[in-house]
Amino acid sequence: MFDLIRSLTKRKGSEQRTKEFKRISEQLGMTFSARV
Repeated sequence: MFDLIRSLTKRKGSEQRTKEFKRISEQLGMTFSARV
């Protein structure tokens, strides 16, 4: 899954993808903290 995110962020013109990545990472962080 993280490989997919990495491939998305590697593409050029990834300013919008960076915002999406931050949003996804925040959601992942919330789910991880919720599990603990």
